[in-house]
Amino acid sequence: MVPCITAYIRLSAPGQMQGEMLGYNQSARFLGNVIGPILGGTMAGFVGMSNVFVFTSFMFVVAFVLLWFSLKSDRKRHVNVD
Repeated sequence: MVPCITAYIRLSAPGQMQGEMLGYNQSARFLGNVIGPILGGTMAGFVGMSNVFVFTSFMFVVAFVLLWFSLKSDRKRHVNVD
């Protein structure tokens, strides 16, 4: 998934901003790697381990829907411009 995200950033961001956008992407990924286990462990302590997976599945579905509509609108914008 990471190579796809990197390729999408390279295609979408203007040339002078690509480095900055890739830096934000890396920062968000590593921040998630630090905060995710902390939040997951805390949540597991309060509501149980199985509920952590239910919540994570819900978050993946939300992210998928947001990405789907974002790419759909981006595709329409490129079709209208070209």
